[in-house]
Order: sequence, then C-alpha cells, then structure tokens
Amino acid sequence: MKRILLSLISLSASVSAIQGQSASNLTLKQALDLLPVHTSGYFATIDGDKPDVRGWQYQGFENGKFFFATANNKHVYSQMQKNRNVAFACGSGDYQFRINGKMSEVTDKSEKQRLFSKLSPGVQKIYKSWDNPLLVIFTVSDGRLRISHAFGPYQTIVIQ
Repeated sequence: MKRILLSLISLSASVSAIQGQSASNLTLKQALDLLPVHTSGYFATIDGDKPDVRGWQYQGFENGKFFFATANNKHVYSQMQKNRNVAFACGSGDYQFRINGKMSEVTDKSEKQRLFSKLSPGVQKIYKSWDNPLLVIFTVSDGRLRISHAFGPYQTIVIQ
C-alpha cells in the first residue's frame, strides 16, 4: 500500500510538472501522462466511403501501441475489418488528444488475457472474461498522437 501511495504521489508530481506546458515540446511519455487510461472520447471508422463516429473509451498504451476493446458482433468491428484506418479523439483537462493509425486485432491468448486485466472495470463487466468469444481487444499503431494545450497548435508525435 505504501509503494502504491508513493507511486501515485510521484505520478501526480510529474503530471503537475508538465501541466500548463505548451504541447509543442512534450515527449511521448509526457503526453501519455496527461491522458488517463479509461478516458472517454470518440472513435472513428470508415463505413463505405463515409466516416462513422461513436462514443468510445481509451484503454491504455503499451509497447508503442494504443489498445481498445469491442465486440465482434458490432458493426464497428466489420468496418475495421474492411478498413483498418481508425481514429480516436478525447480531451483531458486543458489538453486535446487525437490518435490515428492502423487497427490490429490481438490474437495471442496470453497477450489478450494480460490486456483484459487492464481494461476498465465497466468493460470487464460486459465481457466477464478474456476468452469471451465476442470480445475483441485491438491495438492502434503505425500512426500518430496529436496533442494540443488550450486549443493551441497541435504537436504531432509519430507512433510506429
């Protein structure tokens, strides 16, 4: 418990140190520190030749990839199968975030199980288990993270 508290204090101090900074000189780590896991936003796909946007929840970032979850019986899943180019946008505090890249489904069972444990409690409640046949955990990479402070100019960070 003491270690968790110290980690939270350290994270809070590092976020406080970078809050208020222009988004023009942030590192990827600093930008991600400003984007809490499980932040709600909007997820965009392509439906035919038109954009399709819906409310969504950012789940996290690991190993150079953002990760999200959905069900394989949803229209959004079939859209992603046809066109892997996706985008997510959200705000946190005075910062706005835009993520875009290519979607890849997580098929490795141990990786899917590990990432399931990091999904928000609400998403975990929906799917109950990492091996639910409807659950799709997917990553977004080969794109970019764009961040803006107080509606100022965006800084682009390439994600590979």
